[in-house]
Amino acid sequence: MEQNPYTPSSAAFESNKSENKSGVFKILKKIFIGIGIVFVVIFALLVWAGFSTNKVYKKFEHTAEPFINDFLTEQSPWDYEKSKPYLSKAWLDVTADGDGKKLFTFFNKLGAFKSVDSIEWQGCNSSKHTSYGSIQRCNYVVRASYEKGPAAILMGLSIELEEIKVVQLKVNSDVFMQ
Repeated sequence: MEQNPYTPSSAAFESNKSENKSGVFKILKKIFIGIGIVFVVIFALLVWAGFSTNKVYKKFEHTAEPFINDFLTEQSPWDYEKSKPYLSKAWLDVTADGDGKKLFTFFNKLGAFKSVDSIEWQGCNSSKHTSYGSIQRCNYVVRASYEKGPAAILMGLSIELEEIKVVQLKVNSDVFMQ
């Protein structure tokens, strides 16, 4: 007596459908839980990155702008030898003196330095390097006026022995196109 004679024949078919639906819902539930966990992990990483960036930025907050102004004022005209006290050990290790002199001679096409128009903070990070240990770095875009035209200067600054140093320098200007 497997079947109840009082149950219509369609009842067995409907119970199979409900079992299939519950299996689909179980799978969907697992998928949504997995997606939720991924979002929680991403959110936690973003919060951690925000706190890390803020911690590094505080070290640069009041000293980066005066350092940038001093560096650019000192570089009128651009002189690699005069810039060395401002450059990081990482820069000096990877840049030969001849290459540094060529680069700074090229920057002299801008003419005499006039003023810093704006300094925009771009972001900070902290990382570990096998040769240099922990590196705390902030990037700034400096808009400056020179005798022959304006320039946008990306400066990567790092802290080395409790002093700010230039680790990256990229100068863009239409003057170089002439």
